Amino acid sequence: MKQFTLRLDKKQQRPVVLLNDALTALLDTGAVIPVWTDAEKILVSALGGKLVKEKVPFTGFGGIGRCGILMII
Repeated sequence: MKQFTLRLDKKQQRPVVLLNDALTALLDTGAVIPVWTDAEKILVSALGGKLVKEKVPFTGFGGIGRCGILMII
């Protein structure tokens, strides 16, 4: 498993990480699987995400749906 370091936004009271100069994300410290709830194009264009698998069944957030799995390197 690859380890990496996240930069915390020290101005925030919650665990907000700096993903790049203009993009931040709230880190859910209790999540088993990291979930992105914004537009997929942000992961692709801003963070270089690559689609690994499409339409994977996913439960949570009060329902069932399908989503793509992306890898961020």
